[in-house]
Amino acid sequence: MSASSNLRLRLLRTFEGHADRITQVSLIPDGLLVASGSYDRKVKLWSRSGTLLKTLTGHKDSVMSVSFSPDGKVLASAGRDNRVILWNLDLDDLLVRGCDWVGDYLRTNPNVSDRDRRLCDGVAPKQF
Repeated sequence: MSASSNLRLRLLRTFEGHADRITQVSLIPDGLLVASGSYDRKVKLWSRSGTLLKTLTGHKDSVMSVSFSPDGKVLASAGRDNRVILWNLDLDDLLVRGCDWVGDYLRTNPNVSDRDRRLCDGVAPKQF
């Protein structure tokens, strides 16, 4: 009996949601996100539990390849439209930029509740 015949495999999760055939799937290095590319011109980001987190649109033709950077902060997708798109997945960076953008509004708009004024408290750029 070979070693491979003792291997027990079981289905962990099924992901459904693309409108056409899937061309490639990539797992983020920490295993918490899955990206899929499809002939439907979309990249989908999924949690490991199978929840669709985000649909990324930007390709004008089929997405043929998806790949995470080693640090998991960037997703690259390549399509038949001869484009490579880099998607920023650094959520800390996005939060900082969002709070920079909305900060004055939160502080000065009289219609914002006291609780909401503090939404960005403690959000600051990383110190290197």
